[in-house]
Amino acid sequence: MDYRVLGGSGRTFDKISSIGMFEHVGQANYPHFMLALQKLLKKGGLTLLHTITHLKEGPVNSWIEKHIFPGGYIPSLREIIGLLPDYDFHVIDVESLRLHYAMTLERWAENYEKHADKVREMYGDRFVRMWRLYLRSCAASFRVSGLNVHQILFSKGLNNDLTLTRRHLYI
Repeated sequence: MDYRVLGGSGRTFDKISSIGMFEHVGQANYPHFMLALQKLLKKGGLTLLHTITHLKEGPVNSWIEKHIFPGGYIPSLREIIGLLPDYDFHVIDVESLRLHYAMTLERWAENYEKHADKVREMYGDRFVRMWRLYLRSCAASFRVSGLNVHQILFSKGLNNDLTLTRRHLYI
């Protein structure tokens, strides 16, 4: 369900995960997203925000903006972390999955190539070349540039009930 609809539903949750969609929210909508989380999360509840990040704030790659993800925006980690106190969210853990995601993109590209002929029949050669470039260039970018995937775990208010180990991250 769209976070904007769910945020107004009156429902609350102990835990919320947002996987791979924050980069599609758009920078102008970050306050709306965080407010929705604030409404949806019970006191002491946990959110795991899994998102692509960039080292610094900046414009979206114009080619990707035009051809792949119109309206998307890659936030910096500090941009996300900077939002959290305004909504009484407290950082518990931050994990980088940069190299994991580079390998994921490489596997996607390999699988894409196995089906490129079928994709070409459906969408044409231009589409095949465009997605080939996108998958391979992104894999390279995660290996050598400021692109990253972060998982940020935070609580609504302080949560002193979590174990002192990282065990709570995996259950």
